[in-house]
Amino acid sequence: MNTELVKKRSYFLLIVVYLSTLSAIFSQTNYYVSSTLGSDSNDGTSESNAWKTTAPFNNKSFNEGDIINFQKDGVWEDGSFLFLDSGITIKSYGNGNNKPVISNLKTLDLCWTMHSQSNGITIWKAITNNFISRLIVDGNEYLKSTLFNDLGANSIGLNNSETQQKWFFDSNYNILFLVSDTDPNTLAIESSTRYYTIIGTETDNVIIKDIEVRGGFGPSIWLRDSDNLKIENCIIGKYSETGILVYGNSYNCQIQNNIIDSGWDSSLVYGTNNVDEKVSSKRGVGDGINFVGGVHNSFINNNIIRNWGHTGIEFLGIDYSLNGVNNNHISSNLISTNMSYGRAIGIDGILDKCKSNVFRYNSIENCTAPIQFNGNNNTFHHNIVRNTLNSPCKPSSFVGKGIELSIYGHDFVCQSIRIDNNIFINNDSYGIAINNYYNGINNSLGVEHKVSNIYIRNNVLVDNNLDNNSVNESLFVKNFSSILDVRIQNNLIYDVLNPNDSDLIDYRGSLVDVETGIPVGSDTLENNIHENPDFSNLSNYTTNNNSPCINSGINVEYEPYATDFDGDSFPYNNIPDIGIQENQEISSAKTNQKPKTTKSTELQNELGYNLDDSIKIYPNPLTEILNINSKSEIISIKLIDVNGKSVHLNYLNKNNLDISTLSSGIYILKIRTLEQTYLKKVIKK
Repeated sequence: MNTELVKKRSYFLLIVVYLSTLSAIFSQTNYYVSSTLGSDSNDGTSESNAWKTTAPFNNKSFNEGDIINFQKDGVWEDGSFLFLDSGITIKSYGNGNNKPVISNLKTLDLCWTMHSQSNGITIWKAITNNFISRLIVDGNEYLKSTLFNDLGANSIGLNNSETQQKWFFDSNYNILFLVSDTDPNTLAIESSTRYYTIIGTETDNVIIKDIEVRGGFGPSIWLRDSDNLKIENCIIGKYSETGILVYGNSYNCQIQNNIIDSGWDSSLVYGTNNVDEKVSSKRGVGDGINFVGGVHNSFINNNIIRNWGHTGIEFLGIDYSLNGVNNNHISSNLISTNMSYGRAIGIDGILDKCKSNVFRYNSIENCTAPIQFNGNNNTFHHNIVRNTLNSPCKPSSFVGKGIELSIYGHDFVCQSIRIDNNIFINNDSYGIAINNYYNGINNSLGVEHKVSNIYIRNNVLVDNNLDNNSVNESLFVKNFSSILDVRIQNNLIYDVLNPNDSDLIDYRGSLVDVETGIPVGSDTLENNIHENPDFSNLSNYTTNNNSPCINSGINVEYEPYATDFDGDSFPYNNIPDIGIQENQEISSAKTNQKPKTTKSTELQNELGYNLDDSIKIYPNPLTEILNINSKSEIISIKLIDVNGKSVHLNYLNKNNLDISTLSSGIYILKIRTLEQTYLKKVIKK
């Protein structure tokens, strides 16, 4: 072909693209919405002619490049809207201090009558056409009862705290019941009126940024079969059941730099109330971000995800007809469910429909259920998992595990999973657990469900299983023949309170030594270390130069350009460290030999054992009442005897314990705050 002709055609194509871009720019229209200055009779095309509500959206088709601007400081109650147009941007404008709030909440216009009055509890009722998921009364959320017969009773949560269950919705008859000493006809009662707040269907190249989205008895934002979406710098999920739901064959969705928060009041606590284990989502709070069906090649980065009663991030691939929830990257998020029952991450699916997802550089803390990490060919690396508590919703199940690999549903898989270079610390149950809840059950093809080809490498597991009186192991493998090919290599496992106890792996029915455990069948147990990790800083888990973690890992392959938790090269000097960070100061001078064991008191001092004055206890020694003075909010308190077992506590209130009935001796008081965990020696006379 003539070279000059090729050049001319190339120039022509460039001109076409350039002119198309200019056309899109000049045809772009800015629309404005102002809750204070606008009117729906305006055309919305200038700040002075802004719309007042979202109602005009229902009769408007937007063009590619159009921008919908919501005025800062504005609030749109019952502001739900649907868009079907591609290439639009939804954002804020103006000089206000607060993001514009698009809400699905509405003050309910109900006619209340008294239903019953007994034992000092007055129950009212009203008929409503709305489905009620969460209820706000005079600006305060009330705790939902999952059973009518529990209405008015107290539910017991962590540390034996209690909350009265004040409302119940009978969906069969559309009757709302409310416990109130005051006539509800005089109260401002709000709830979501629609399933979603913002929904986009088959819309591509959409940007949502710099706004707040509230409410929805389903998701606040619901996106279906849409590509190249971006949600950034938003606040999402207050008073909703789900923050963001992305469904169908959606590609390249980017969710970044957001706060995704249900707004749940942490003082609302609850337990089982004789219903099933999903009691948390039955209170009206489910998932922070939910990818379902065929969401692939997408990104969830740099978000704060908190206060969700089922899962912070949920992936579910269960539809053979869709692409699968595959090849997604989840990085650098802070996830904390901070509720009576809630996990940070749950990924599950049928074969090849939840695969090749990478979770990395995330900080996960203060959850009350384990991460569920399944599907196939998924990777969890360079994450911090700490302070997982046993949930009062499942008090006998020890669900305070850091992460659990298992099969949870029929035809689901758990295979070729990699758990590498993470830190699991201060969890109430095992740091890592491998199980199979479908052991002995065949799938639809008549083949037994199997958990297989599991890699556990280069992890630090310290001070786990703190709330189990009988064991203090950090790693658990169930003794099922349906669990096979488990590789446990080059991990550091240690217990601060019991530094001489090295049987910290609960392996196929036996307690085995970290360094000398013998593998069974096709499993591998090798090069694991029982030593103090010698952290120099417990806020970011950097290691001192004598740490046994340095140059003690095994080489593993990650996606191209992988780094450690801080963004430094991984591995450094060809030999990886154990844990989340590569110590680059002295790695080049060390070999792969383990240094001498450091003293256990060093890590105890780092944890605040008898040193930190942020927590003060008095008197000490004592005979009856122990007083606790903390600069930070206390989330849990445990008392541990010299054998490492938890002791039942008698609370007078949150900061005072009656230990008069305990035997004389030395105890360790373990106090968790939002920032740190502290250990204090207590002497009972």
